Amino acid sequence: MFEIEKKVPVPPTDRPGRPSKYPFREMVPGDSFFVAGQTVREGASSAARVFAHRSGRKFRTRTVEGGVRIWRVE
Repeated sequence: MFEIEKKVPVPPTDRPGRPSKYPFREMVPGDSFFVAGQTVREGASSAARVFAHRSGRKFRTRTVEGGVRIWRVE
């Protein structure tokens, strides 16, 4: 049988995680960046969707000549 304990704090993680490949965290509304050689269905757009979902921020992605551009809109 296991003893249930209350108010035991969770220790901080010893792994900071891997650094982001894209600058979503540093962006403010109106900022954008360009990723050469991709389409809207590839890496950066998917990463923007995941980051937006987790952070509550909003992004728009569009295929432009030569790659994809991602804007932070909120």
